[in-house]
Formats: sequence, structure tokens, C-alpha cells
Amino acid sequence: MKKLVQIVLGAIIIMIALTSCVALPSSARGAEVKIVYISDSGIYHTPVIADLEVQQIKITGTASGRQAEFEQLKVLATENALSKSNADVLVEPRYSWEITGYDKMTMQVTGYSATYKNFRSISELDSLFIRNNRFLNTVNRADTQKEDGFAKATKSKKNVPFKW
Repeated sequence: MKKLVQIVLGAIIIMIALTSCVALPSSARGAEVKIVYISDSGIYHTPVIADLEVQQIKITGTASGRQAEFEQLKVLATENALSKSNADVLVEPRYSWEITGYDKMTMQVTGYSATYKNFRSISELDSLFIRNNRFLNTVNRADTQKEDGFAKATKSKKNVPFKW
């Protein structure tokens, strides 16, 4: 009888030990965390400008996978090209793909490797340069017709004038 009581008490102690409370970290307890995004009012960000050093040699990257992962294969091919050349950005990427079997494909990307150099806070001159380029890009988006190898702007109601 004494042995039975000891076994039952031992089992109860083991069950209590296995189901006892455990201290959880604050993140597991659902602690309140305040997140403020940079686009919210009250946060001011000084823009940072960097020069882009573009190499004149084209690089290539590849990735293989399922056809359903088309966009992901583009990203993987780009990552492959950037990692080979130790670059930050791929300038003017051109994608090509080949279907290699049922639901299989190989994606290839070719472009110019570039790295960021000379990080600095924005200056008034940089601001003017950016503003002028935005204006030029707006003008260049006008509908154009090629005539004698030259592009000529045509009148279109689609174009919206640039606003400062």
C-alpha cells in the first residue's frame, strides 16, 4: 500500500512539474510596442545622396526553377549576378529565359554592375539637380514620333505639365 501511495505521489509531482508556469519574455506576453514610421508626422529625415559608379563591362547571372516562380527567378538571377561582381545595383537589366522541361525554366539576366560611392547629405546643388531631372523626365515622357531618325514630340492630352 505504501508503494502505491509513493507511485501516485511521484506521478502527481511529475505532472505538476511538467505543467508548471514558465516566465515568458515580454515579446511572448504580447507587450505593447510603439512603432513610428518615417512617413509619420514628427519625424524628419535628411536625405542622403550617393554617386553611382557604373562599370562598362556587362555581367550575367542565372537561376533555375519552376515556371510559376517567374518573378522570384528574376530576383535570384539578379542576386546571382550581383554577388559574382560584388556590386550594389544592376543597371539596365535585360532578362531572358528558356523553358527547359515541363514546368522548369532557366532565367538569365545581363546588365552593368554598379556600386554606390561618396555618401553625403543632400546639398542645395543636389536638390536643384534632382528638381531639373524630374522636369526633364516629365518632358521626355511626351508622346514622340520618329521622323528621319529623330524623335519629335506630338501633341497629346495625356501629358500633364510638371508642377514644382
